[in-house]
Amino acid sequence: MLAQIRSLKILKVALLSLLMGLQLACSTQWREFDGEMDGDEVMSYLDEVMGFSQTSPQARSEVQALRQDPRSTIFFSQSTAEFGPAVSVASLLELTPLGVDRSPVERSSADLRAVQVFFLDLPLEGGSHRNALVVEMWWSETQAQQVVLTGEGSVVDGKEYVAFLGPVGSSSTSLVLRSFDVDRRGDLNSVIQLRVGCFEPETGIERYCGKFSALVGFQ
Repeated sequence: MLAQIRSLKILKVALLSLLMGLQLACSTQWREFDGEMDGDEVMSYLDEVMGFSQTSPQARSEVQALRQDPRSTIFFSQSTAEFGPAVSVASLLELTPLGVDRSPVERSSADLRAVQVFFLDLPLEGGSHRNALVVEMWWSETQAQQVVLTGEGSVVDGKEYVAFLGPVGSSSTSLVLRSFDVDRRGDLNSVIQLRVGCFEPETGIERYCGKFSALVGFQ
């Protein structure tokens, strides 16, 4: 599987970002993608990830419902030479918001070796969105871990997408995803970046926890 991740054919990923302000301030960002990947290929990767036994039946059901809805967009990224190494694709300061009790980089054989990221976005009536975040992390050739978070999102003031996600079947929120890659109609662009906010255990105040770099949208 790790070799398969590395061999995905992508011609080019070009990313130009101009970030202004502090961590959660507004930003001006321009992203482009030119490649040979198609939607069927991305769907096959998602189906493979969701087929692992550690993924709960409820998680598989919720992701499958979003995957099969023709209105959904699946944003995808993975660690390759074109997208960058795993710690760049999932550039997180910590993995606890994903429910993973380890560091992304432990300076040992347990370093994060490869990663795939799927963000499913389904617009609903009234301006709300149904979302799912699926992250597969490989720590070695044989040790993989899959995380599924679900929740709802919306566009704020026509320019910022905000999604609150948590474990499947739980009412709690473990992280916030934010993106300023929104077009004039209030839809997410074809290539986006997701900034990750997590919460202080004592106060519940949101703080910056990293980002998922350029994800490409497929329908």
